[in-house]
Amino acid sequence: MGVHDYANLEKLPAVARNLAGLREALTDPAVWGLPAEACTVLSQPAYVVNR
Repeated sequence: MGVHDYANLEKLPAVARNLAGLREALTDPAVWGLPAEACTVLSQPAYVVNR
């Protein structure tokens, strides 16, 4: 999950750029090996629940 554009804070363009790289690393069999269908990228989610 990556939030990179805020209403009241500076933008974080590195977060937007790194989402694909993180997914690639997590699904790489040599790194973590998650199945691609088990790794969903959420860029700029409209709503996040804090628990």
